[in-house]
Amino acid sequence: MLFAELAHQKSPAQRVILYPSVWDGKNEQQGVLDSSIDTSVRLLRMAAQRFDVTLVPIGPIVDVGDDALETAYPIAGLFSLTNFNQVLYLPPSGLIIDTSMLDTFFSIPSSSSAITFPSASSNEQSTPPLLMIQPSMQSYHESISSVSSATYSEGEYLRSLPKFMPGISEDINQSIVGTSELHSKGGNFSLAALLATTSYVHFSDSNILGPEYDISREVFLRSSPLEAEPRKAWEDLYELYRTRRMDVCGLDLEPIAGAHMPNFGLDTKDEHRGRTERKIVVAATST
Repeated sequence: MLFAELAHQKSPAQRVILYPSVWDGKNEQQGVLDSSIDTSVRLLRMAAQRFDVTLVPIGPIVDVGDDALETAYPIAGLFSLTNFNQVLYLPPSGLIIDTSMLDTFFSIPSSSSAITFPSASSNEQSTPPLLMIQPSMQSYHESISSVSSATYSEGEYLRSLPKFMPGISEDINQSIVGTSELHSKGGNFSLAALLATTSYVHFSDSNILGPEYDISREVFLRSSPLEAEPRKAWEDLYELYRTRRMDVCGLDLEPIAGAHMPNFGLDTKDEHRGRTERKIVVAATST
């Protein structure tokens, strides 16, 4: 989805997907790849053929006993992409609205090897929706040393990185929108006006598992903003995600396994995103 929009809007940034090398063939223990990975492999090939995406197979970075688990491929692995000057990582799930704004992120000077871009309403507990890194093997080895800890959390790692502070461009943070922000908007809110200055929408509602899941209508409505206009805008963004996912990937909403809704904390949310979505590291890159 993200790469389809980058290609459609003719972003000059190179497009790269990292994926587990175990997907390239049969696993000795499994014999064949399971259906969810088979779907991911199909989407990888489509991304390469239709959207000029470079596919990069990688081995596990952390030994977790199963090379097919996403926890074996932490975000810190992006530092190893030393053939690129910069890498912009777009964590799931989100919608690209204006690639020209995203492309300007590559021109922001930074003395740090990694910098996160919070949305306008992010707080200290929010997971940043965008990450820009300058790959180097030194940064890679330094980051991997923290990943090996048994208490490592991807969310905590992202929150520990330096944050972009407005000053160079006041519009940067304003152009990143989290869906949770709509809960604080008033009745005179306009989605069209918001999207006119938006580069990226991040689905950040903590009580929704994700826009790719078939959430019950009751839970969906209970989680929506109270005001009429923000609520309609919020629902429209979720519907836009569903429509793009079907049009580009040919995928309907994913069923939620189990009879009970999980605890929607960060770690649980990351865990339930599963094999198909999360193990594909989505990065727009610039050389």
